[in-house]
Order: sequence, then C-alpha cells, then structure tokens
Amino acid sequence: MASRDPCTCHTCLEDGGAGGAQMMPPRIVYALASLSSLACITLLQRHAILRWCHAGTPKHVRTLSSRAAASLESALRKAFALPPPRARRLQQKADAAVAGLPFCEAELHFSAGTHRTSSGERPPPTRLRIHDARGEEARFRLHEHSFELVRAPPYDRSLDLYDAAAVVARLYPQIEQLLLSQLPGATRVLIFDHLLRKRSREAAELAEARRRAGAGADESTLQPKTRFLGRPVEVVHGDYTARSGYSRARQLLQPYCSEEEIDGALRERFVFVNVWHHFGARPAQTDPLALCVWGSFTPRDVRTRRLIFPHRTGETYQASFSKQQRWVYFSELSREEALLIKVFDSRDDGETSRFSVHSAFRLPEQLGADAASLVERESVELRAVVLYGKGLESIAPNFQNASMAGPDAPPKVQEQARLTEQELYMKSESHVLDPSEEW
Repeated sequence: MASRDPCTCHTCLEDGGAGGAQMMPPRIVYALASLSSLACITLLQRHAILRWCHAGTPKHVRTLSSRAAASLESALRKAFALPPPRARRLQQKADAAVAGLPFCEAELHFSAGTHRTSSGERPPPTRLRIHDARGEEARFRLHEHSFELVRAPPYDRSLDLYDAAAVVARLYPQIEQLLLSQLPGATRVLIFDHLLRKRSREAAELAEARRRAGAGADESTLQPKTRFLGRPVEVVHGDYTARSGYSRARQLLQPYCSEEEIDGALRERFVFVNVWHHFGARPAQTDPLALCVWGSFTPRDVRTRRLIFPHRTGETYQASFSKQQRWVYFSELSREEALLIKVFDSRDDGETSRFSVHSAFRLPEQLGADAASLVERESVELRAVVLYGKGLESIAPNFQNASMAGPDAPPKVQEQARLTEQELYMKSESHVLDPSEEW
C-alpha cells in the first residue's frame, strides 16, 4: 500500500494522532466518503464513517474507478443495513400511494403456509393498518404496485359460477380478452384454473361430507361437493417465487409444446395474473383482500416454502411483517369490478412489480354484534399465465384447464388435471428454505 501523510484532523487526534486511526485501502475510503453524505444514516454511523475516511488522502480517493466504488458502496450498505437508492425510491412511491387514504386496524397472519400440511400451528396474528383505496382506485396500477382494480367483463350475470364447465366455456374467453386489453404487448393468455371462495357454502358442504363419512372419518380427506370451492385464505403469501414462476409455466406448457417451443416462449417476458371477482348480487362486506404495495416489501420479508406433491414440486412465498410494508384493500367490491393481481413477472428491471404478497382478512365489523347481517364475500379467482413473445398467439392451441381436462384431452393432460385438482385438498409435504436477500 502506498504511504500516506499523517492526518492531524480533530477526529484522528482523538484516536491518538497520526497512527491512531486504522489505515484503510483508498477504494474503501472513497466508498465510505460517498456513504457519509447520505441522509438516511444515523449520527453514530456517520461518525464511524468519517473516522474511517480520515485514514485516506484526496489523492488516493481519486484513484477509485466508478465500478469499484459502486461495488464497495453496495457492500458497505449491507454492512450498515442501508437500503439501496432504488429500494428507497420504491418505498417512497409506496408511501405516496397510500398517503391520505382512510384505514382500518385489522389482523393478518404471517409466517405460515397456504396448503394443508403437517407443519404445525400458525403463529399468532399481527395487528396493522390497512388502507382503503375505495374512491382512489386510479392510484394503483398493475405494473407499478402489483394490483389494479378494473371493470369486470360484461358476462351473462345469470351464469352459475358454481358450474365449473360453464365457467370454462363462457367466462374464460371473456377474461382472456380482458387481460389482453389490460396488458399491452401481451400476445397469448392461458387460463389454467379457477377457485371459488364462500365461507358459509364450504362449511355447509364439508359438514354434509362429514355426516356422510360417519364417525371417525379422516378430516383431511373431506372435500366440498362443489368443485374448486374453498374458504378465504387468511395467510399472507405470494403465489410464486423467482424460481417457481418459471417451473410452473413450464409444467403448464409441457403437455402441449415441445421443449424448444417452451424455451423460446419463456425467454420472452411472461407474467402470472390472478383475476379476482366478487359475483354476489350485492357488494361484499366480509373477507376482503389485503394487498401489500410493491416496493414496501423486500426479499428480507419473504421465505420460500417448498411444496412437494406426488406429481410435482412447487414453491410459494410466506411473509413476515415489516413496519415498512404498506397494505391496501378495496372496500365493498361489486360484481361490476375485477381485481387484477400480478403474482409473478419475469421482467426484473428493478422498477416493474414482480410479485404480490396478499391475504384475506376479517374487517372489524365481522367481529361485532352485527356480523351476521353483513353481505358475505362470494368470489371467483381465475389464474392465468400471460405470454408476451411475438409469434406466440397460437402456442398451445388446445390448452385446457389444468384441473379439469375435457374428454378429448390427451391422456397426459387428463392425468395432470386429476392430480392438480387434488392439490386443493390433499396434505402436502412442505419445508421452508434458508433465508436469502435475493428474490
């Protein structure tokens, strides 16, 4: 290392003069100097940074390349737990998005999985603030915040949405057109299944299944009569991880496409979008969805939960609470509206929303004396993979619901559908992977 002139500044003299301060390599000096100007660090951190900086000289500081400075600054930010500039900018956007919105105090369940497992009891809930975006729907956009409220397609309102075959035949095509219109540049929409949520109906059908099964029946084997029916999921989760978005897209395309076709499609941008729609005659007053605004949660807030089914392996994100998170819901969603939720985006540019962390929750009114008079949520959630590549308009032309293949479907598709439908009800093996700071 090149020799340095003794430093006689006040800070170094406090440490014992010229030899008191620890001598640092000039590149670290430069990065520390740049960090010392940040407004987000504490006075104690600033003092430590300046103390170390005085071990260098302006001549040495000027020798650092911009690439090395950026690399060292990133490392030092981690050491001081400082957010990178892009993360701070996204947090500021999330803060601005909820500024001035009314809110309620409610409970969310963190750090648990979404599927039936034998992994133990879920932790106690966390009480937090959830902002109501009713009247300010235009603030939130799919590619900025990971969700957006739009008008539902004008399907025949007499359609029985508990009839799975009717939903596939008559609602799927309209949802495909909705997504193509709402996602500019998209070329192909493949809706691979749908889920129904109504708490009272599921409870009644499970009670009937229990009665028919008789005493001593295994509760884990009971299923409601209505296909794809469940209760609202009251666990904070993300549907896909940075890995499982790719693996799930590949699994869905494999029965219809060659490996070369799949590789080509997944080299282009693709997204998974859930279309959430309350179809009751009156606006829903129970069990709304709480959605975390993109940019207010980070990789440190999620853990990967690996799910092992007999026929495939999947991954979801389970989330932990952070005070930086900003939560939003839309009160009294009506049958004229549809909520788009982007649960995975292959575009990783640091700005575009990539994931959604969300959960159903119970409004304070649901815990009051008048809870029985509230209009129950009655919803359908259609799940789709949306492809953006040119020339993909006709890929997988015979694509079918992954949980409900038609009689003319190839045997491989029919077997996949049988096993996929069982995922809703079967117990799965699961474990949480080691934490990481990367998506």
